[in-house]
Amino acid sequence: NGIAFSFPLIEEKEEGVFFDVRLDRGYWDAARFSGLWNQKGWWFDTEKSHFVGSPVFFDGELRTTLPVKELCQVVPLFFPDLAKIRQFTFLEGDIDLCFLFAKGKKPLRFFSEQIEWRDGDGPLCQLKLNGSIDPSLQLELQLPKIWMDIGAFQVNGLQGQVEGSGCFSWKEKWEADFDFSSCRCIWKGLEWENQDSLHLAIDSNQKVLCTGVDVQAQGADFHLQTDFVEIDLTDFLCKFHECRLYLPPEMFFWEASEGMDCVVDLEWAPDSHFSCFMKEGEIPWQNMRYCVQNLSCSYEKDRIYLNLQYLHPETLIEVGLLALSPEEGRWKGRLQLSEEGQREKLSIDWDRLPNLGIKIEAIDGELRGVEASFCRVDQEESLI
Repeated sequence: NGIAFSFPLIEEKEEGVFFDVRLDRGYWDAARFSGLWNQKGWWFDTEKSHFVGSPVFFDGELRTTLPVKELCQVVPLFFPDLAKIRQFTFLEGDIDLCFLFAKGKKPLRFFSEQIEWRDGDGPLCQLKLNGSIDPSLQLELQLPKIWMDIGAFQVNGLQGQVEGSGCFSWKEKWEADFDFSSCRCIWKGLEWENQDSLHLAIDSNQKVLCTGVDVQAQGADFHLQTDFVEIDLTDFLCKFHECRLYLPPEMFFWEASEGMDCVVDLEWAPDSHFSCFMKEGEIPWQNMRYCVQNLSCSYEKDRIYLNLQYLHPETLIEVGLLALSPEEGRWKGRLQLSEEGQREKLSIDWDRLPNLGIKIEAIDGELRGVEASFCRVDQEESLI
């Protein structure tokens, strides 16, 4: 954990000690500090001294101002683990660096009034920052103001803005904390807003812990609240723990006169992977509500698995559903019913075609002492 540099010149004369310190990087100097030191203080040669090409000034403190683009190029020279920062050459703004020459271990301080991440249409992110780097290369960074356009992430038409503050620290490993006081977005034609302050904790293992999630949809009764969310940034897998969820009746793909309140664990990823688990709840169907428990559901691209237990009326029925989509708009699969603990099952094969509804292909097996074995012969008609 050190910075390599060279002293091509250090010479003591009557006036004092002349020095020329360079951070040599082969064909160029990342930084050069040339000047004179004596008992009265330091003097820098402002024509020769520079930091990443920007002039260096000294008035008791060593100061320079760097464009962010150039800073992104030089940071990996000091912090190799941050080599990816070279990609951020689309950032605009200036960083002011300040180092105080005094006894003791004094940190290098820096700050910026505003940095912007821009594309051709305008700013995607704006922030203010201030921080320090101590002699052991421990970095502390404060972000008192952050504004970000969510559309920069390009996630399935998601649009909106977040505002807040944060902090960042690095020594061998890095970690960051953010608090967003305002978080609004538009997705699937609805406006979504988080009702609470959103807190994110991120570390160098690409893990995110999010608390304060309390999402409501404007113009709809949808409501989602959860204690915390885990996000794996390597594949953007999101896990919602103890999620309190209300789904209005218009969000069901079946006829329901009422919405549904439930507490579930959810797992979701942008590659269309989705799964959930509900210990118990009531599912509305037409004008009735049906008590279910141990409901688990998973969806991945063109495949759905569903398992649950249903009390009817005093017998616990186990339900299993497999649905496949061999082509767009078409679903087919198998529904299985059995009593709890019984090996015998009643299987129903079905096929759902666009605009034609569901056709029963076959019924086979046993449930509650009743055996059945039917299959469809006519390819045009449904078994039932």
